[in-house]
Amino acid sequence: MSAAGPIFIGGTNGSGTRIYSRFFEAAGVFQGEPKNYAFEPEAIIPFTRPEVPKLMAATGSPTYDLESIPNRLRESSLSWLSSFADEIYESRPSGYPRWGWKHPRNLFLTALLNHLFPDSFFVHVVRDGRDMALAPNKGDFRALRKLFRPQCDDNEIGAARFWSHVNLEVWRWGRATLGSRYILTKFEDLCLDPRSEGARILSAAELQPTEASEQILSTVSLPVTTGRWLNMSDKEREKIKNTALPALSQFRYV
Repeated sequence: MSAAGPIFIGGTNGSGTRIYSRFFEAAGVFQGEPKNYAFEPEAIIPFTRPEVPKLMAATGSPTYDLESIPNRLRESSLSWLSSFADEIYESRPSGYPRWGWKHPRNLFLTALLNHLFPDSFFVHVVRDGRDMALAPNKGDFRALRKLFRPQCDDNEIGAARFWSHVNLEVWRWGRATLGSRYILTKFEDLCLDPRSEGARILSAAELQPTEASEQILSTVSLPVTTGRWLNMSDKEREKIKNTALPALSQFRYV
C-alpha cells in the first residue's frame, strides 16, 4: 500500500459526496473503475446493499465495536473490503499518489475500514439536515431506519431524526478514534467558498491542489435545492428543526 493512507468519503444520501469524489480524484486519489453515475465504484454496490443492513441489524449503530458483529459477518465483511481495496490499489494508474473511494454507505463502514487501514482518512460530508429531510434520495434511510435504536418513522420527521443521529454518531466516533484523520466538511461551505474549503480539506488529507482539482472547484455552486425546507409551513419547519436540532447545532446550521 502507499505511504500516505487511503481516503474514504461518505455522507448520507444527497449530501453532495459526488462533487467531493470528483475533486479528490482530480487531486490524485484514484477511486477505481468503472464508476456509476454517482462517481463511485460500481463493484461496491452489490456488497453494501445487503451487508450494511446486516451490520446495522446486528449492532444498531453506524459506529459499532467490531466485537459486536457476529463472527461470520465480521470476517466476511473484512475479507471483501480488503480484497476490494487491493483491487483498487493494484489497478491505480501512474500519476495517482493516493487511492480510496467514495460511497455514501462508507458512513456505516468506518470501524471496518479503520481496522483494515489504520492510517486511512475519512472525509465526512454533511449537508443541512432540514434539506436532507425533504430530499427525494432516501435509499439508505428507508433501508436502515428500522434497524437503528430508536427506530425512525418513514416521513420527514423520521428522516431528520435519522440524519441527526447518524451524523452525530459518526462525528463523535471520528473525532475520538481518528483524530486528525477525520475530516468533517459541510457541503454548503464548499459551495459558498470552494477554494478556501477545498484547500482546507486537501491539506487535512495531506494532499496538494492540482490544476485539475482547481478546475473542478470552479464549477461548484449552491444547487437550487438548497433551502427547500423554507417552503414548508412555519409549523412544519419548526418540527423538522427541533427533531434535527442536536446535529444542526453541532454543525452550526442554527
